[in-house]
Amino acid sequence: MQYFTKDRLQYFKKALKNLKKHKILFALVLFFSLTTSIFDGFSLGAIAPFFQNLVNSPNQQKFIFPIFENFQRRIMDGNQDIVMLKILIFAFTMIILKSLFNYLRLITIAKTNSFIKKDLQDDMFGAVADANYYFYNGMKSGNL
Repeated sequence: MQYFTKDRLQYFKKALKNLKKHKILFALVLFFSLTTSIFDGFSLGAIAPFFQNLVNSPNQQKFIFPIFENFQRRIMDGNQDIVMLKILIFAFTMIILKSLFNYLRLITIAKTNSFIKKDLQDDMFGAVADANYYFYNGMKSGNL
C-alpha cells in the first residue's frame, strides 16, 4: 500500500497551508520538542557514566564524555557523599527541565490545534454561508 497517494498529499498541502498561518507556534512546538528530547537524554542517560566512575576503583579507566569533560570533572571532585549529592542535583535539574519543556510543548501543541480547528471551522462556515440558494434547495437537510 502506497502511503503518499494523491488524496493524502492534498490533505498534507491543506495542513501545511493552515500551519503557515501559525509559523511562530509551529516553530515553538519544534523548539520545545527538541529541548525536551535533549533533556530527556541528559536526565537519565548521562547519569550512568557518573555512577560508573563513582563505583570504579581508581586503577580502572574512567568513562568521560568528550564534550562535557570539564563539567564531568567538576561533578566528580570531592568525596563520595558530595559527588553523590551533585549527581542527584544534576539528575533532578535535568528531570525538572525536561518536564518543564514537555509541559510547554503540550501547551503549545494544544494552542496550535485550537487555532487550526478555529480556522477550519471558519472556512466551513464561510463555505456554507456563501453557498447559493439553489445548492440548498437541491439538497436534503440530512445530507448537509
